[in-house]
Amino acid sequence: MNEQFLWVDRYAPRTIDDCILPDKLKEEFTNMKTIPNCLFSGAAGVGKTTVAKVLCDTLNIDMMFINASTERGIDEVRNKIQSFASTTALFGDYKVLLLDEADNLTKDAQKALRALIEAHQNNCRFILTCNYPHQLIDPLRSRLQEYNFTFPSNGKSIQNTFVKRLLKILSDEKVAISEKDIAPIMSLVSLTYPNWRKCIHELQRITA
Repeated sequence: MNEQFLWVDRYAPRTIDDCILPDKLKEEFTNMKTIPNCLFSGAAGVGKTTVAKVLCDTLNIDMMFINASTERGIDEVRNKIQSFASTTALFGDYKVLLLDEADNLTKDAQKALRALIEAHQNNCRFILTCNYPHQLIDPLRSRLQEYNFTFPSNGKSIQNTFVKRLLKILSDEKVAISEKDIAPIMSLVSLTYPNWRKCIHELQRITA
């Protein structure tokens, strides 16, 4: 399957300005000039992994992506992660290891990761994303600057922004819509909020 078949990939944000985030969080990422060791926590589909990738692209930083759902043991940490973290960046002062869904790591793997963060802090930064930060051990969390992807419970302004994003996607995909279609689209956004990924998947399924 072509990776661009999915709308969620085809229309993924390319800049922080494209990302739909609470204002304070967006301002922090917009002003970020160097990436610290980070923990991005929040519900599924809110843009944690996307923001991490966009930051690395924007700052022109060499990045490695690992999904901790499938590579969660201590051997992966000691071998794959250490191999990347211990080498110097191809360009720039440092590189970034993006560890997605880090709350799936075993406790032993988390302990090993904590040691790696300390050992390689001069040439490698770590961005961990997770849905359940309480599943990470405290010594690991204490070494990370935490950003909570928390959206306001009503969030009408943010939802309206996303409705506009969906209408732009439909226009680009040449999907014919009329005024009566706006209400169902707004309902879809409200139902899935703030899971943008699920919303776009549902929209593509419906229009198919």
